[in-house]
Amino acid sequence: MTASGLHHLPTDDPAPVRMVLETLARLGVTPTEGQKRTLAVAHSYGWLLGEDGIAKILADGSPAARAARSRRRLREAGLAEAERRHHASLPRSQDTRLWSPTEDGFTCHLCDLDFGRYVDPAQAASAAVDHTKTCEGGASDV
Repeated sequence: MTASGLHHLPTDDPAPVRMVLETLARLGVTPTEGQKRTLAVAHSYGWLLGEDGIAKILADGSPAARAARSRRRLREAGLAEAERRHHASLPRSQDTRLWSPTEDGFTCHLCDLDFGRYVDPAQAASAAVDHTKTCEGGASDV
């Protein structure tokens, strides 16, 4: 930056423009002559390369880049589905919540009975754990 606050313009080296055009050709994008001149002008202002440069935007919008993003999304969705199926196939652990607290006790999800009249929620939780160990509705699960 100069003392007057102006930015120095990059040199007129055509190598970066050629590199961008070659990359676009490999990605299946064929710019017109006018677009090539526009890329050269953009390079003279320093807008062609870099993280936010026009070349990156063009490359990210190419058919090859869009296809790669689609493959990645499908792969991620497939992995998430496989993980969900895996966790669903695991046997129920001892920590599985087989009961729900209510206002004055708990409801057993194995036998669908309500157990009430507990004053303390901790006492109700303890009774619920004890009940699920011997519950007729799901003694084989625990």
